[in-house]
Amino acid sequence: MEHNGLEVVINEPAPKTPEDPQLYTVGVTDMTFNPTIYVFERRLKTFDGKIVNQDYWFQRTSEDLKPQYLKCTDGIFVCNKIRKFIFV
Repeated sequence: MEHNGLEVVINEPAPKTPEDPQLYTVGVTDMTFNPTIYVFERRLKTFDGKIVNQDYWFQRTSEDLKPQYLKCTDGIFVCNKIRKFIFV
């Protein structure tokens, strides 16, 4: 976030028990920062200069993303969402 011009604050609360993982709270000092707006307005960039999209923000991988569009197999279009078949 710092390379996007935002000042970052990190808080490390102590774990309740030694077995608990170390958790972090990460925030920015800009009170007007809204991650949804910044992502959809394409204001955030990665370290290599690519624009941050919603999938990147939510750390989704290609395995998490299932196409929700029509695809053609053997002349049959199948819609994954509606489960209807359209014969061509």
